Amino acid sequence: MASVTQLARTYKQPYGGYLPVRTFTKKQFDDGIELSTNENILPQLIGLAVDYLTRLCQNQSFETAFSISLRGIDNYKTITHQSVDSSMMEINGLDDKSIINACRLASFDVWYRNLAAARTFKDPALIQPNAETINNIKTMVTRTLTFFDNYEPIVENGFTMPGGYTATVDSGDGDYLTTHTLVDLKVSKQNINSKYTLQLAMYYLMGMHSINPNFENIETLAIFNPRLNKLYSRTITDIDHDVLTSITSDVIAY
Repeated sequence: MASVTQLARTYKQPYGGYLPVRTFTKKQFDDGIELSTNENILPQLIGLAVDYLTRLCQNQSFETAFSISLRGIDNYKTITHQSVDSSMMEINGLDDKSIINACRLASFDVWYRNLAAARTFKDPALIQPNAETINNIKTMVTRTLTFFDNYEPIVENGFTMPGGYTATVDSGDGDYLTTHTLVDLKVSKQNINSKYTLQLAMYYLMGMHSINPNFENIETLAIFNPRLNKLYSRTITDIDHDVLTSITSDVIAY
């Protein structure tokens, strides 16, 4: 059993991938800001912090925006019998203290998503983003907020696919569903790859098999990367039906 992300990352795809990157339309945005290359914490934590802070700034409650981290803390307390510094919960927006706490709190995600990897967990107090990292996170959150302000209305964020999971793919939650688009958020320094595009297709197909009604009007698959300030998108009707059928049966195993 695996999550959507885990399987998309490891599944051996046909040459070029089921959904080749070259088949996606690319749109570059420009806000005149150049991000620093001097970040000092793990890219995974930066990505989670950008995601969760964006949700918080979109008026989600703290408990909803950081729900995975909070579930991780519950597991951490149960398994280790250790307490957690409550000051990490002081997250109110995009001030420096909130960004630092968001990075520390996001480190608990591993205790919910991948307990086997929790052995690498370190004291969150040791996670101290430098000024460049804090400013990068602030810029990426602002870019994401601007993108959605100018795109379609958000219907759901942090979506799941109840009824769409299988014995092979038993977990996974995505980023955004807008009126007609499934949007995944990535903060990689590189362009997208076939692992990312497979992940998109899996979310869509599992959503269509699920009882989540917000997938019914999805027409486009998209990745927005606020680090590169770039949108990649592909209309679903342009995807070969046989490709979607192969992902459905071979990868997800319905």
